[in-house]
Amino acid sequence: MTPPTLDFVLSAFGASAKQKLSNAAATGAPEDQLRAPFEQLLADLAGLCNFAPAHARGHLQETLMKALMDGDQTRARSDS
Repeated sequence: MTPPTLDFVLSAFGASAKQKLSNAAATGAPEDQLRAPFEQLLADLAGLCNFAPAHARGHLQETLMKALMDGDQTRARSDS
């Protein structure tokens, strides 16, 4: 079997993202719909670069990410 090319990987991401974003039954914000296609894109790109597969480590809540981006140290810390 021929390994996937960059063109194939990007095309597969686009098709998956389009399908997710056009699903009228999907719930949540549009960026929520991109999580699985984006994670697959990263895994496929890592495979093209011969990197070992990584395991998901979770994600930050949006409110915490916003606090980090805004520099709000009181919301970014768990205990002060």
